Amino acid sequence: MSDGPAVLAVETATDACSVALALGGEVRSRHEVVPRQHQQRLFAMVRELAGDRPLAGLALDVIAYGRGPGSFTGLRIAAAAAQGLAFSLGLPVAGVPTLAAQARTALRQGAAAADALILSTIDARIGELYWALYEVPAGAVDGLPVALTEPAVCRPEALPVAAITVAAAGRPLYLVGSGAGLADAFPPGLPAFAGTAPALLPEARDLVPFARASLAAGEATGAAAVAPLYVQGGDRWKTLAEQGRAQ
Repeated sequence: MSDGPAVLAVETATDACSVALALGGEVRSRHEVVPRQHQQRLFAMVRELAGDRPLAGLALDVIAYGRGPGSFTGLRIAAAAAQGLAFSLGLPVAGVPTLAAQARTALRQGAAAADALILSTIDARIGELYWALYEVPAGAVDGLPVALTEPAVCRPEALPVAAITVAAAGRPLYLVGSGAGLADAFPPGLPAFAGTAPALLPEARDLVPFARASLAAGEATGAAAVAPLYVQGGDRWKTLAEQGRAQ
């Protein structure tokens, strides 16, 4: 990862508690699968990364956090941590959709290819899954996935076959994230998956390039604007093109 603004990133939307510190050209991280222990581990992991240096002395530029969707409690923990750190350090905040960060984790780990479509999913644990589609266009800065749909929630059998098929347009389609564990209930007619990674979880280090891009674009916000991304209403999803938004 190239040099850039200094970022402290936290991601706790899933069973993983993940923290990353990007200083100069180095990204250090801690990533542990610790269900229901995020609150106990989060700041201990931050201290481990900072070592004996106070956070105020690290010359950080932005705090990044995984906005969700995901575990209600996990989202609240990340948002509260990011807000508290931003207020105390006087820094801007960049909220990153967890499904986007997870798509980049898949790319970095080789669980998906950069020229393909990625169906990023999280098991919502109520017979539903959170999902969104991503692609990485040729020449994308720092390999950032671009959203083709907003994050949505639905029952696995209600995934929109036609929309996913059209978006794939002959490209390989990868299924990543814990929602892949519900694949047996997916509707017939979906394109065959080129690969699946049901055990993959989003890592905080993959929030870093999103945060840097947000800061460069002037889209980072003040601490008061921190808010988790709760996705409701599985039948209300629309593609970004249908919403008239630039991709």
